[in-house]
Amino acid sequence: KTIKMKKKSKKTGLKTREVSKDHFSSNLNKKDYNYNRFLLRLLDGKSLLASDVSTGKSDPVCFIWIGPKNEFPDFHSLTSNDIKNNLNVNKGIYLSKVCKTTVDPIWNEDINIPIIDVLNLLDYHCVILVRDEDIDEETNDISYDDLGLLDISFQSIVK
Repeated sequence: KTIKMKKKSKKTGLKTREVSKDHFSSNLNKKDYNYNRFLLRLLDGKSLLASDVSTGKSDPVCFIWIGPKNEFPDFHSLTSNDIKNNLNVNKGIYLSKVCKTTVDPIWNEDINIPIIDVLNLLDYHCVILVRDEDIDEETNDISYDDLGLLDISFQSIVK
């Protein structure tokens, strides 16, 4: 009896578990993989306030938080060291990239935010604070000026 042997393929593929743990663009910790995620697609802004007097433009960045309606994030408690060391994520606040010298920023960014309490998701809201980032040239300290706030109830999205 003749047995035909299949040649071993030299192609290697990714295992499903390798793809699923690394394909998100946000910096989730390994402990966060067990949570559901909310994908926020941040596109652009139009005609924002010009906060920098010298250029007539701003350096807009978005601070994003999702949580229960009866809670509100303390964006202003973040220090420049928190942001430099990415400690804002530990406080549940996510930052977009900074769009330099513009009043019409284009972020085109996907932000994955872990959601722990999916059963009560309709009682949540998403708060996006748009701020102008200023970096002190001498000390490298970061400061912010508020440009606007958007508060979206998840219940209003489902209706």
